[in-house]
Amino acid sequence: MKLRAVTFDPQAIEDLGSIHDWIADQASSTTADRYAERLLTFCAQFDLFPQRGEARDDLYPGLRIAVFEHRVGVAFKIYDQEVRIIRLWSGGRDLQTIFPDPQPSKSSE
Repeated sequence: MKLRAVTFDPQAIEDLGSIHDWIADQASSTTADRYAERLLTFCAQFDLFPQRGEARDDLYPGLRIAVFEHRVGVAFKIYDQEVRIIRLWSGGRDLQTIFPDPQPSKSSE
């Protein structure tokens, strides 16, 4: 099996911060920290087993979506040396608002 680096797009990092802030407001910063840590651990596991989740080429060519703890969607793309986390969102959000227009694939990736 091939080991890939797991990276986060700036929007995914912003999404993680928003999820953390919401949990901290609703529960506590400790709960938010623990949840964010579990989510990051989940994402890090794509390094060895990236072919999970569902292919969603209809939203973004090469896009895959996995669900973390029945609550957070994780959108990512698999490349030869990397798994790139593109977006994170809480359950119930309409994917068409997150990915309004299908994006072209980058031929060099």
